Amino acid sequence: MLCLVLFCAATKLLFQSYTNGVGDEDGIDRTDSPIGKRTCVECHEEESDFSSILSISIIDSDGFLTTSYIPGDTYSIEAIVSGIGGTVYGFQSVAMTDANDQAGSFTNLGPLVRLTNIDNKEYIEHRQPAEPVESSFNFRANWIAPITGTGNVTFYAAGIVGNGGKSTAKDDPTDSVELTLREQDLTSVNNKSSGGIEIYPNPATNFITINATNSNIETVQIVNITGDVVVESRTNSNQVDVSHLPTGVYFVQLFSTKGVNSLKFVKTN
Repeated sequence: MLCLVLFCAATKLLFQSYTNGVGDEDGIDRTDSPIGKRTCVECHEEESDFSSILSISIIDSDGFLTTSYIPGDTYSIEAIVSGIGGTVYGFQSVAMTDANDQAGSFTNLGPLVRLTNIDNKEYIEHRQPAEPVESSFNFRANWIAPITGTGNVTFYAAGIVGNGGKSTAKDDPTDSVELTLREQDLTSVNNKSSGGIEIYPNPATNFITINATNSNIETVQIVNITGDVVVESRTNSNQVDVSHLPTGVYFVQLFSTKGVNSLKFVKTN
């Protein structure tokens, strides 16, 4: 059964002993951060293939995906664990500076999210095993950005899809995820437009259509959950071919004369 991370012992431990998450139980980092350098695979045997995936998104107060932060502002963090066939899900995440110090603070935790302290750093992790909703679970919290001059902040995270049994065998840990936010120059913050742009269909299989009646779109970028630009288009067409993309969650960044909009969509087969 699921436990996000366990202190590796000679014998397998029952999940019931770690329903609070291993940070709370044993003070262990399994986010693959520079401090912990390990993930759930240390103690889970990967005998099942639930196609487990973890994605981390940071969303600003306007509802846009962001890759930068304004010092002192509050952002939403979404850690989505997905898998096919698993019965219980978990995760752990931490935000650190380039010097591996704590970066900002977590607040307004979701119902199944716990705040814990490991080596004087705040971590968030599952409070109890989460039952999937349509093969995924979205662990949510708010994050308050650190003070001016902190520099880059990196979120480290790892997750797991469990089989519902009483040992760590036949689970499927996700790969670890890193997401780095740069500190915004407060003199150049207002670069977003919030009006009148939408994309459809969503989910999409072959093409997405961009409806931007009040904006002149100059560049379209599609970004995957790890922040890589997988499609870039500078044409005047309002359709973008996504047929070649693997299934998953993506973000469309629309650059126009009015600013930048970021919209989420799901690619399906």
